[in-house]
Amino acid sequence: MVVIIITAGGCRYDKAAPCATVSPSFKLDVQPIIESKCANSPDCHAARGLSGVEFLTFTQIHANAARIRVRCVVDQTMPVAGPLPPDEIAKLRCWIDNGAQNN
Repeated sequence: MVVIIITAGGCRYDKAAPCATVSPSFKLDVQPIIESKCANSPDCHAARGLSGVEFLTFTQIHANAARIRVRCVVDQTMPVAGPLPPDEIAKLRCWIDNGAQNN
């Protein structure tokens, strides 16, 4: 019984599409999500935004991939406006889990 409770309380994305069926690219999938949901206002991850962490280039996004995974995929506490839709969460998760490549 304890195992079931621990398992049920695990990561929120457990039912997300497996990465074998989701093969996102940075340019076509991840960058548009980040631009529209994370780097879209001075209060967030835009140039000189209040967060102090910019998500404008591949290098900046790649350097923060682990943070993005925790905040957007696992905890779903970002973006501030509310959790991403499941398909966008799957794209971010799979892109990061597959090495966060500049593709």
